[in-house]
Amino acid sequence: MCGLSRQTGFTAPGAEPRYNYAARRAALRATWFPGHPEERAWFESEHSVVLRFIIGSSANASDELALQQEEQEHGDFMRLPLQEDYRALPNKTRTFFRAVTQQWDPDWVIKMDDDVYLNTARLLDAARQWDVMGAQYVGCMKHGVVWRQPGALPVEAVSGTNC
Repeated sequence: MCGLSRQTGFTAPGAEPRYNYAARRAALRATWFPGHPEERAWFESEHSVVLRFIIGSSANASDELALQQEEQEHGDFMRLPLQEDYRALPNKTRTFFRAVTQQWDPDWVIKMDDDVYLNTARLLDAARQWDVMGAQYVGCMKHGVVWRQPGALPVEAVSGTNC
């Protein structure tokens, strides 16, 4: 991802209304995440970075209606065809990556939690460095060392230290 001619989706997942994720999204919109559709459109056009909250559906009809109203008001959701459930986060992550690569052709995909306050200028600088380094994966794979071999995708080691 870079401020050139690239598109990158990145996420602040979470929509289980019982934990009031709407308040977290509102806090992000009040800080670093562009709070109005016009601001987001400008940011995405200027930096070639796509910003979305990644959300499935709620089993609770009133919670789902609230999500739909918030989505209509802000237009910053990427809705996934799955039901929100903390135990289903691995499936949500796979579905998210699949949806991003089907909708865009990103150089980088950044996935983050909704309690992250991002310095977007630093992210763009970091992405330029990742490009120079030829990095294919930046982050934490919870189980240890990431092994790299030319021509192959990064692989998580079976043993090692956790992040």
